[in-house]
Amino acid sequence: MSTKIHSANLWADIQASSSEISQLLAPSTLSTDDIQTIQFKLASLKRTIVVASDYIPKYDQRNAEAKIKELETEFESKRTASAPKSKFSFKKQPKPMRSTGLVSDVSRPTESVETPLSAISIPSTDVSIHRLTSQYITLPTISADGFGLSLFDLTRCVIDLFPSNERSSTNPSKITALHIKNLKQCVLIAPILEGSIMISDCAQCVLILGGWQFRMHTSSDCKVFIHSAPGSSTPIIEGCRSIRFGSYLINDRDPLGSQQSLKVLDFSHPNPTVPSPNWSILSVEEERAIQVRLPALLEGRSRMTIETNLTESILDSVLST
Repeated sequence: MSTKIHSANLWADIQASSSEISQLLAPSTLSTDDIQTIQFKLASLKRTIVVASDYIPKYDQRNAEAKIKELETEFESKRTASAPKSKFSFKKQPKPMRSTGLVSDVSRPTESVETPLSAISIPSTDVSIHRLTSQYITLPTISADGFGLSLFDLTRCVIDLFPSNERSSTNPSKITALHIKNLKQCVLIAPILEGSIMISDCAQCVLILGGWQFRMHTSSDCKVFIHSAPGSSTPIIEGCRSIRFGSYLINDRDPLGSQQSLKVLDFSHPNPTVPSPNWSILSVEEERAIQVRLPALLEGRSRMTIETNLTESILDSVLST
């Protein structure tokens, strides 16, 4: 039953993303901004299916590949039609520039036919932060308009993914997908993404984030303060225990207690009519206890390491609350 639920949920997400891209492709010609937006949305959709390929049936994977091929073909046609017409000239035509990176991966309509989605590599514009202990981590300056971010093998780190000290829930995020693996005793604060969030093998973490999709696997003893935007998919956990969910805590985007009716699919719990023992909702008092401790912890953004006993104690107070 869990596989059917997972497949249906993923297909609903693909349909919603595909519908959004189809709307962007509706005009007969596309502006430069339209082309760039569609490229990144196609890449985000493709990346989501790559990450989830181990969890969906082959039939659904083929349907997803066919849908992306259809969108890519239409995009290529519209992009060609939107290109400015060159005047007749006897000038020697320059050799076509070799495409690289994300634009190349998205714009070629034959790629999804020749290469299975499960074999497509993550674009070179993606960023990876890994193997750090007791660090304040912020995003480096990145010129790309969109990129995927991978965080793995981090221990007792504070990870602030907002672009500046102005932590506003309305700040635009350049992160199109967030992949998190093997975080231990970390606090992560992230802007709301338009793409997917995939988490695995995390323990004793506080995660403040939001996105179109949320998947958590084989994790334990984590508090997840999540923003669920209208139309986003239902959060999914699998192989997890002691996961507590609460409201997104940044600038009152979600009032405390707003996730009291949150629904979560637990693929490790066979009977959906009985509440899963693997997750629960934080009370308003528990949410507030975390919220009041965050400012003191995030003041260390300008420092690169967590060195002082005071900072260690603040981190412990957030993790243990």
